[in-house]
Amino acid sequence: MVRATTGSASAPTFSPVRDGVSLPQFSAISVDDVVSSVHKLPDKSSASDALPTYILKQVIDLLAPFVAELFNRSLAAGHFPGMHPLRRC
Repeated sequence: MVRATTGSASAPTFSPVRDGVSLPQFSAISVDDVVSSVHKLPDKSSASDALPTYILKQVIDLLAPFVAELFNRSLAAGHFPGMHPLRRC
């Protein structure tokens, strides 16, 4: 749906970073960060969600260590997984 509604939009523009501004490293997120962020999500879900929010909230204590590790490794490597090939927005 997002692609359909933005397909004709202009290309994004980017502003140059000011001199002296840098982001040399990221702070790692903790398991507690993941748990608290998920619990703050609204309970609504859509039919295209692979895992409904209410279920994610029920199992986040089990999944949070893996999510935090994946997120931190992605930041450290500078690589972010793309959207699952079967999911289309």
